[in-house]
Amino acid sequence: MNRGASSQRIFFTKGDGVAFERLLGECTALFAAEVHAYCLMPNHYHLLLHCPHGGVSQYMQRLGSIYSRRINTRMGGDGPLFRSRFRSILVDTPEYLAQVGRYIHRNPRDLSPRVKLTDYRWSSFRHYAGLSTPPGWLHTSTLLSMCAGDYAEYVNDDAKHRPLFVGDLNAAIEMVVDEQLPDGTRDRRGLVRVISIALLDHCQGDVRMELQRRLELPSAAAMRMATKRARLKLTASPELERALYRVIDLLAA
Repeated sequence: MNRGASSQRIFFTKGDGVAFERLLGECTALFAAEVHAYCLMPNHYHLLLHCPHGGVSQYMQRLGSIYSRRINTRMGGDGPLFRSRFRSILVDTPEYLAQVGRYIHRNPRDLSPRVKLTDYRWSSFRHYAGLSTPPGWLHTSTLLSMCAGDYAEYVNDDAKHRPLFVGDLNAAIEMVVDEQLPDGTRDRRGLVRVISIALLDHCQGDVRMELQRRLELPSAAAMRMATKRARLKLTASPELERALYRVIDLLAA
């Protein structure tokens, strides 16, 4: 994923979205890559990208540089459009692949006013839901084959008690912090730790054990105190609480 510098918009017109989608296809052909899912939001985007022969960085660099030139040329700018280098998570299990695809397709739920996923033009979800024919560069078969029932129903399901999978906890938390919190946020590492501690209230089994291992809290009493402080910080910060639930959504089965 990547987002605009200082959280600025990166898509301004319908033509921008169309141009970005066209670039996805061009880069896919150039690097023999596979796009399995995508979502374009006003100030950021997500891709589920597979490069069997390598070249992820080259793909993303070309995508970002050509698109940035388009926007700067049209709007008379000359500065960076995107905040920095893209953020990536290695997806290395089938369970996590399904989770990440679901997370990307649920992204438009953050828009205000809330939009139905099937009505959102700038996402691959409409292709998965059978509402339009997928472009040749979009690979839908893998995610569809992993869903036992209706894929659209799986993505839309708001069940509150989905089990969490470990995935890549640190990368998932850091990606959500990048996505949700403003540039220049002070004590970014501290925020990542607060979210990690707050997750203890929402997980069990392997995920809880892995969190406890990574947090290195010396005793049960230290864990209780850290959890209490994290809860207070979440209560005082709606942005932090929203980031926590975005992480849960990313890790939920």
